[in-house]
Amino acid sequence: MYGYGGGRRGGHHGHHGGHGHHGGQYAEAPGVPWQAFDEQTVALHQSVAATFGAARQVAREGNAENTAKAIEVLTEARKALYRLLAGQQASSPQE
Repeated sequence: MYGYGGGRRGGHHGHHGGHGHHGGQYAEAPGVPWQAFDEQTVALHQSVAATFGAARQVAREGNAENTAKAIEVLTEARKALYRLLAGQQASSPQE
């Protein structure tokens, strides 16, 4: 299983409370982590998870054509999100 930094978990033993053993990077966070997210952020995370589930299903059950199309769709979605951040209007993927 992989943890926060993409590194392999499992070699770590001991306390998992989020305090101290990470050099203090999590010790400053008040309360529980999910309290910092508003409803829109939670909805965004849920949407990403649902999209990942759909992509995983295409990878498992789709053919090569489905997979190639899924990659195109996800690439265009990623670009549209960056356009939002750049303050541009996210236009249709057919550009």
